[in-house]
Amino acid sequence: MTRFTASYEKYMRSAEWRHFRLRYFASGMPTSCLACQSSERITLHHITYARLKRERFTDVVPLCWDCHKKLHEAGVIDMRGGVVRLRSQLQFVFGLSKKESFDRTAKWQRGPASMGSRQPPHNGQQRKLSKHEKRRLKRLAKVRREMDANRTAHERMCD
Repeated sequence: MTRFTASYEKYMRSAEWRHFRLRYFASGMPTSCLACQSSERITLHHITYARLKRERFTDVVPLCWDCHKKLHEAGVIDMRGGVVRLRSQLQFVFGLSKKESFDRTAKWQRGPASMGSRQPPHNGQQRKLSKHEKRRLKRLAKVRREMDANRTAHERMCD
């Protein structure tokens, strides 16, 4: 196992990654698989490792577990990543047309503004959260509390 792989695996199991995932899913970014449009067993796939451990929401894309596995098994992963490479991967691995891959990645790139119903109504009232969204927000709050507690404990030890 290479040094990068070992540190990457460790990061994927860390509280920071769990915190990022929860923030992503609570942000209003697309949460269905970019390849097959499924909303089951969604994982986040890095399209670039340039900002690993300080990712932006556009550094990852949602893929269902099956599509994520298929993408990695196809061997077309490019460490430099980028949306153009992502589009070509969607076309090559999943057989999407250029238009389909462009439409799906454009919607993902625009983020929450393109999600329509995921946005609050324009009359100033907040929409009601689903049970799933409430659970995600609770988990996010719990992770934040844990991270704050760990940070406080570390600061006490350093004093």
